[in-house]
Amino acid sequence: MLVPWLLSFVCAPFQDTIEARTLARMRAHYQAAEAELRAADVDHLDAARRAERERLIEVLAAYRERGDFGRLPGAGRVPQFVDAGERRCAVAELLFASGRDDLVELVRTLDNDAWVLDLECNDEFLAWLERSGLTLAEAARIQLPATGGIGVDTVPPPSGRRGYSGPGDTLGGSGGSGKATPTPAAPTTPEPSSGPASGPKGPTTPTAPQSPASPITPRALAAEASDEATWWMWWEYNKLAYLPATPLAIELERRTGEFDAEARRAATAQELDALRQAQREALASGVRDDDAVVRAEAVIALARLGAAPNLELLLGALTDRSLEVRHRAILALGVSGSPKAFGCLESLARTGAVREGGPQVSTRAREFALLGLALGRRAGSFDVRADRAVFEILIERKTARTDSIVVAALAYHALAPSPELETAVLSIAKDAQAPTPLRARAIESLSSVDRQETLSALQHWLSGAELELRRSAALVLGRSRHDLALPPLMTAFEVEVEPLTKGFLLVSIGEQGGTKARDFLIRTVEKGDAVWRPWAALGLGILARNADDAVARDAVRRGVKSERNADAIGAYRIGAGLARDRGSVPELAQALVAVSDPRQRMYAATALGLVGDEAALKALRARLDDERSPLVRVAIAQALGHCGKSEDAPRLVSVLGDVREPALQGLAAVAMAFHGSRSALVGLTELSRAESTGAASRAAALNGIGMLLDHRPPFALSCVSRHSNYTLYEDWLLSALQASL
Repeated sequence: MLVPWLLSFVCAPFQDTIEARTLARMRAHYQAAEAELRAADVDHLDAARRAERERLIEVLAAYRERGDFGRLPGAGRVPQFVDAGERRCAVAELLFASGRDDLVELVRTLDNDAWVLDLECNDEFLAWLERSGLTLAEAARIQLPATGGIGVDTVPPPSGRRGYSGPGDTLGGSGGSGKATPTPAAPTTPEPSSGPASGPKGPTTPTAPQSPASPITPRALAAEASDEATWWMWWEYNKLAYLPATPLAIELERRTGEFDAEARRAATAQELDALRQAQREALASGVRDDDAVVRAEAVIALARLGAAPNLELLLGALTDRSLEVRHRAILALGVSGSPKAFGCLESLARTGAVREGGPQVSTRAREFALLGLALGRRAGSFDVRADRAVFEILIERKTARTDSIVVAALAYHALAPSPELETAVLSIAKDAQAPTPLRARAIESLSSVDRQETLSALQHWLSGAELELRRSAALVLGRSRHDLALPPLMTAFEVEVEPLTKGFLLVSIGEQGGTKARDFLIRTVEKGDAVWRPWAALGLGILARNADDAVARDAVRRGVKSERNADAIGAYRIGAGLARDRGSVPELAQALVAVSDPRQRMYAATALGLVGDEAALKALRARLDDERSPLVRVAIAQALGHCGKSEDAPRLVSVLGDVREPALQGLAAVAMAFHGSRSALVGLTELSRAESTGAASRAAALNGIGMLLDHRPPFALSCVSRHSNYTLYEDWLLSALQASL
């Protein structure tokens, strides 16, 4: 063992390097803040306030040059108005330069680790800002927490686990380290996945199906740190938010011929009921099929048709020999929404059995039951009693075994938020004794992201020593509409070193929107490191989509032309699609035809579907006839299905008939379901009943039929995966996310 003096000698150069890099990042932050202050429009200020503002900007510049910033004795980044060595933070320095030592001392005494957000109700501080010509948001942008140790300034080692590409996996994600290296050809057949090893593995049985026909298909992915930081993983977990299905009811309403809106809706409802009735027998037969994959999908599809005639079949599936079918049946009870189903789910959530003293459905029955309750509550089928039951379960956590049950309760709150649950969720998030993954899930399920208390807590987590909490806070802050949510995101990106967290920050900055966010992202696209440019392109696409921002669209379009990193170009194309940039259609259409890498053609097809204008549809239709890659053909079908034009139905049926890989068949079936047409329903019905059809194809078809005839939008469960740190998922939750519910 090294003696202390020798250990200090060996580590000193490394520590010096860390401190030098930290100092450089802090100086860069203050320089960026100064530039933003100087560029701001101050025409509304009178001469005195304008002059004071200019003086304080010079004070900030001198502070930056001195580089004697606040320090902490331990790891982390925590605001210190005045640290133990009497060093003032930047905001305190500006107050000191204004002669407000009294206010500096007051904050130091009452709340030395306060964020500017915490001073929002301090009248003296607000009055000083007013006299200084500064805004509260500008002060929040100036503020930088003190740093200590190296806990947040080193990149963690690779986790060595296997990942999952998220809801709606297109099977074409490619790893990328930010290096401009040749990309290997994409596989056309998905690999099996055992799910990540970050949490306890769920029980498996020899009869548990892998659901190859599921529209959400596991894919083996390298989970080195650099791979986790790739942009496409985030896209796979979040894309369903931007690719909604077209309900069958829209086409049916157009076909009724009724001029009275109420009569048209009534006729449509009657026709949908007739279509559901016509499918019941086939789906009920699927529940009794010899193949577990077919049974698993049939159970879900049958539940979507309504509760009354099918409830006994769903209850019977709880004793199926396949674990996966039993779990799907639990979720299906929530979809059915019947009072009897609620009673079963409540008992399952509390005990794991359908009735007190009965046999356990599975060791994960409680978790799946909580998700089933969430689906029913979200749809309005269950009342406040579900909230009360989940609250009681949420607060009874006593052992490590129940942590996964608490995760399921947190997922319930993410799907069906309630004020009563929010209090308990926030308590778990703040509990320093709780396991980090549990706290991260609690942070992500918070619904009160605009409240001052929650926003302040998110800022602390965003700058803390716990990496996973930083990641979760970075994602959740993107949802906040509070005026002070953007500055901490921008600042955190400037001082963060961990790759995936920086990527999350960039997409959240895009979700925040506004001119400052746009300019920040454009600077990153034009001058940033190769690793961050694709994330910034996605952020710009989201920003442009939400605000119809032509400047952001143009920046993404320029980026496609100038980017030299092959792995990044797909992100620019997805960004152009998110931005609905019609000007990008010629380049996307050319890429769909000419690029050799099928993954890049897949991204071009998805982007054209996101744009969705006639030129984009024309390019997709033209390419479908000549495309030979099953992966890309299915991606084109998905894009056309999302757009929902009636003339495309025969093309989608053709794709589903041509594809042979089970997982791609599942995705093609989802494309037809998303199309929302009678023709798609007919095609899926024929496939499900053809004698020559294999089990995987029949399962895919049954799933598509259920999605088409459900009166609720599909993939509600994917809301759990949005704004979430997907590196922490347990296998049981990944299994649940494979359902199209």
